[in-house]
Amino acid sequence: MTVWQIWLLVAAVFVVIEIFTSGFAVACFSVGCVLASVLAACNLSLTWQIVAFAAGTFLAFVFIRPFVMKYIDKKTNDNDVR
Repeated sequence: MTVWQIWLLVAAVFVVIEIFTSGFAVACFSVGCVLASVLAACNLSLTWQIVAFAAGTFLAFVFIRPFVMKYIDKKTNDNDVR
């Protein structure tokens, strides 16, 4: 198993964990893993892969998570009214 496949496997595990949790926090780590996997497939060093993982995770927390949380809150509030 190559390094990029390991990154994708870890990303898939994070997605499965996210299914059983709420808040879209664990899925942000999955985004970082996918980005690191791309760099691993390009044969970049582990240092760059870790930087990509950290940056991808951070960007997912900052840019993607607020939109997802707003959507989740909207769906939750819609269900409470009924």
